Amino acid sequence: MDTQTLDLLKIRDDVTWYIRKLGLSKLFKLECSEYSQLTKEFLSTVALAFPNHNGDQPAGDGLLLFKIGDANGRISISALCQLFGLPNETAHDFKENSKRKQAAFADWTHFANEPFLPSRSKVSRITHPAIRYVHRLISTTFQCKQEANKVTTDEFYILTTPFIKHEYKANLGLLLAKTFINVRKLAQTWKATRSFVFVLGGLSRP
Repeated sequence: MDTQTLDLLKIRDDVTWYIRKLGLSKLFKLECSEYSQLTKEFLSTVALAFPNHNGDQPAGDGLLLFKIGDANGRISISALCQLFGLPNETAHDFKENSKRKQAAFADWTHFANEPFLPSRSKVSRITHPAIRYVHRLISTTFQCKQEANKVTTDEFYILTTPFIKHEYKANLGLLLAKTFINVRKLAQTWKATRSFVFVLGGLSRP
């Protein structure tokens, strides 16, 4: 986080409180050295598996498989959550019945003065700068988005978790793992036609 900018905007306390309520404090405080080659090897080989091939397994049972050099590696989703300090929820994704979903979407009026429309609601309509800032953190990390102009459904559920009592809370470690998989697939698709550059979790200011 760019704490200097947050202080200038006078939203540092709000952002810090929000991130703590989301269970993302450890993740967004991490500062890691860049290991370009190791990152490429990890993202080009990463895969997700569930030992019992059972979709009803808790999300934490999932395994992230990868290869670095000649060594095969694996880490469970539960261990990934522990590593980054993420809540280790059991649900694979955000599931809500239609009636509850519409009620939750209507609650978006407290954030943006309008009901939520998946991938159509604009970040610029969010009224509080601290929420806009946290959205940017989430979108560059869990969605690997370069431009965070619209709010996706997953981002909506993550953002509103401290304020709206959802029927299910998804495992954020699994969402992060799925982003790694999507990056690998996207890189393979684009490899033959264009250069591919991505930034995961890169943010200096809102």
